[in-house]
Amino acid sequence: MYLLLYRGREGNLTTLNAPQASQPGPGLEIYGPDVQQELKRQSGRVGGSKLFRYRLVPTKPGPVPLDSLFSLIVFNPTTARYDTLRPEIAPQVQGQKQAGAAFHARPDDPFYEQVLTSADNTLQPVDAYAAVRRYANIILGH
Repeated sequence: MYLLLYRGREGNLTTLNAPQASQPGPGLEIYGPDVQQELKRQSGRVGGSKLFRYRLVPTKPGPVPLDSLFSLIVFNPTTARYDTLRPEIAPQVQGQKQAGAAFHARPDDPFYEQVLTSADNTLQPVDAYAAVRRYANIILGH
């Protein structure tokens, strides 16, 4: 399931940051965002579109509360006030609860290439690469 959060038309879209997803409850994994931006400059005006695409992976059946997961604060020039936009749809996931892996990567999936199916998912210490950097600096003489 993909969620597209914003498509703009006019203004400085480069300053628009991706909305942060709230912590999903059990039964839902959120990946992303994948950001695509197109800028157009015409007659001294800047516009275009900026897309934030999230991948939602449900692991159990039930409703997906998008309105509590995502929100975007915008300024409404018509009312001269800030407003919070929230998704208005509530998808219903059907099927059996999955145990173990939540999904199997498809080779044609743009988000997850085939490399991920063989990737090691064991947790690493936070400072795992500090030793590598230290030894590389010693070898390079820095």
